[in-house]
Amino acid sequence: MRLTEQEKQLIERASAATGSRLTTWCINNLLADAKRDLHANDIIQLSDEAFEEFIEHLDEPLTDVQKQFLSYQPEWA
Repeated sequence: MRLTEQEKQLIERASAATGSRLTTWCINNLLADAKRDLHANDIIQLSDEAFEEFIEHLDEPLTDVQKQFLSYQPEWA
């Protein structure tokens, strides 16, 4: 990976601030960001057909089971 001197120093400071080795800090942060980006992609992207189907389901009336579930009051409430 090519970094400017300022970028490298910033990363080194961040790893030192957390008490992590540079490689460990980089891997942990890269993996966390990769998972976040993939998760966001999985959630946000629907085909037009899938989105229309989703909207249709939202417009359907609730079933008796769904109504019962929504009216349930747990003991701790």
